[in-house]
Amino acid sequence: MSVKPFLEKISHDWLAKVVCFALALVLYIFFRFNSLDKKTMIVPVEVRETGSMTAVTNVGRVKAVKVTVRAHRDQLATISESDFHAYVDISDKARDGTYSFPVLIEPNDRVMLMEPLEIGTKPDTIELTLEEKYFRQVPVRPVISGTPLHGYHQAAVTVVPSTVLVRGPRGLVESLKEIPSETVSVEGAQKTFSRDVHVVNDNAMLTVDTQTQVRVGVQLVAAELERSFTGIGIAVTGLAEQFEAVLQPSTLSLSVEGAMLDVEAFEQESIRAEVDCSQISEAGKFELPLALNFAGNVYIAGQSVQNVSVEVKLKPVEEESVDDNINTVEEVPAEDVPVDVPADAPEKLPEGSEPAAEEVTE
Repeated sequence: MSVKPFLEKISHDWLAKVVCFALALVLYIFFRFNSLDKKTMIVPVEVRETGSMTAVTNVGRVKAVKVTVRAHRDQLATISESDFHAYVDISDKARDGTYSFPVLIEPNDRVMLMEPLEIGTKPDTIELTLEEKYFRQVPVRPVISGTPLHGYHQAAVTVVPSTVLVRGPRGLVESLKEIPSETVSVEGAQKTFSRDVHVVNDNAMLTVDTQTQVRVGVQLVAAELERSFTGIGIAVTGLAEQFEAVLQPSTLSLSVEGAMLDVEAFEQESIRAEVDCSQISEAGKFELPLALNFAGNVYIAGQSVQNVSVEVKLKPVEEESVDDNINTVEEVPAEDVPVDVPADAPEKLPEGSEPAAEEVTE
């Protein structure tokens, strides 16, 4: 067959032939399109920063994109989100600024071998503000919670190491004053202790080595307390018996300090306030120091009296009472007084009577 007749046949009524070819192509594409199923998945977005810049815009606003896949139904059944990797690459930028980056999709090797395969994303671009990468050591702030046992309080908190390395956009890193630790509880504690904890990073734009632990030490000591006591009587000691004393003042007030538990257990009755008068040998007025004695692990924080004015007097002599009946002789009638009479004494006659005549016998 010669070429000329063949070309004549093709060019004959060529418009109709082109239309038929176009319709056949449309029908083929339509058939292929309608024979594919669609599946939409949510895929996380990564920002690749291999250069000197980093994203300042919170990428969390666009944490993921929708990935739409068109393939045969039996192939779609085997596809999942883990088969795709979505990312934007900012590595080619070298200056601060705001840029629009396309969202790139990387299917794994298994999906790449599927045919036919159509992949689309929404959104297909992400706008990011870039800033120079920066890093520095940032102080760690130990976070303490709870209340120690009654009678104790938190005296000091230490953390070792005291700083951690933080990376991120220069502006954010420079403005970061501290990085918190995990919470350490002191609830009910009464002794100094330490805990190994991690630091806590709540900013996705900053990179902190949260796996490295820091040691938080908490020093607990006995809490101090001050109490006041009033109306404490002052006693006199060593005063000779012939004297009596008048004190001015006769009571005092004082305050004690010490460990809270010791001060709370301290009783006013255990306080003995005294003035020593053992050196006084005569009446008069004296200024004597006040002595305080007490039992307990407390100390005097203040007292209202340091010296006491003592007025010493002789005790008054009491007159002895004499019983008048001791020197009084009771008068007894003479006739009531018994008298011893001899046997041969004549019998006493009643007053006014004559003695009887003596009878004479021969």
